Amino acid sequence: MFLPCGHDFDAASLDAKFGLADLYELSGSGEIMSIKRSTNELGKATLQCPQCGIACSDLQRYRQLGQFKTAPETIERLYKLFGRKLAFFARKVQRDSRDLDDGFDWFCKNIELGPLAGENSAKIVKARMLYIMSTQNLITRFRDDVVHKAGDDVVQTIRLLGKTYTTATPMLPFKCRLDLLYLHCRLVMLQEATRIIQFVKEAHDSKFLEVLIAKLRLGILAEAEEQIDEAELLMEQCRSRALRRLETEILMIQVCFVTLIKQLVGAGTNHLDKAEDWLEQAGTLVSKYPTTAGKLKSSVESIRLYWRGKKATAELWTAESQKLWDIWGTFEVGSLIYCEHGHPYPSKACQGCPECGRLVEETAPEDRVDYESYLDRDKFLTHMKKRVGS
Repeated sequence: MFLPCGHDFDAASLDAKFGLADLYELSGSGEIMSIKRSTNELGKATLQCPQCGIACSDLQRYRQLGQFKTAPETIERLYKLFGRKLAFFARKVQRDSRDLDDGFDWFCKNIELGPLAGENSAKIVKARMLYIMSTQNLITRFRDDVVHKAGDDVVQTIRLLGKTYTTATPMLPFKCRLDLLYLHCRLVMLQEATRIIQFVKEAHDSKFLEVLIAKLRLGILAEAEEQIDEAELLMEQCRSRALRRLETEILMIQVCFVTLIKQLVGAGTNHLDKAEDWLEQAGTLVSKYPTTAGKLKSSVESIRLYWRGKKATAELWTAESQKLWDIWGTFEVGSLIYCEHGHPYPSKACQGCPECGRLVEETAPEDRVDYESYLDRDKFLTHMKKRVGS
């Protein structure tokens, strides 16, 4: 066999060097019969001329072998892109939310209320809404144009490489996490709109503003209901794919949406009855999976107080929860592994899968002995006789 560089070698010796038999079933004469069912054990030998080092991966006989050998690294490079974008967007949503909080006093001083100031006030309100909407658009564009399109190809490639998991297909959490960030953006926007309504009501009392506030309130309620339904669908995906930490985060954001509804109307919607149940589900996940959902314990408790009206704001982002988003921001090619459920994660940054975690079984509490009840002599003797008899 002649290589592109001009050197010739025996096909059998090249097949052995490059590991062709790791990919194909070969006949006794060296003819390629079929692709093996699993390609997990492909050799690491590069497809280069043994004599001069010039690449020979374009040869028809070795072209597919070269594609299989480079596929895992290509996938990891995609994960690196996805992960760093994920960490960037998470921090940007936090920063935008914080900037809106910091700038609210300026907004209150510069907004003009009344029929004649409508145009100028509308521009100020729109500018605040566009602040978070620009981030939301970046997230959805990256999710739809890059992650969604590339993700399906990645899954098919992983399956072709022969990797097997307890689930039917490997589950890539990137799209679901971008969906969650989109929900965060919608929540920030609705929280800001609700805050503006409350300020306007307190600052200016007029029939004109009453009509405007009523329309805004209806818009917020409709949007909040829609996002709760979207979150419900996302949560079902997480449950079916063992994404326990992500499921907990979705439960928390659902409670935040419902709290907004309660602040606006007080009662009367179907979702209000579900909030306590969602909080209970989140608490159960936190206790059962301490290495994943358990990292969100302080956030769950904060949102519980927010829902019950004991805190003015909910702490969806904490230093501990941010570390979980930053895991993918530090991912380096060569450190990728998959858990039994098919979740990819960087081994250098995690001691185990950051999404599913290990189930910790609940143990029944030990019966507490009330020793004071045995200070009476007769009761004490009765207790000791029972112990000796058992």
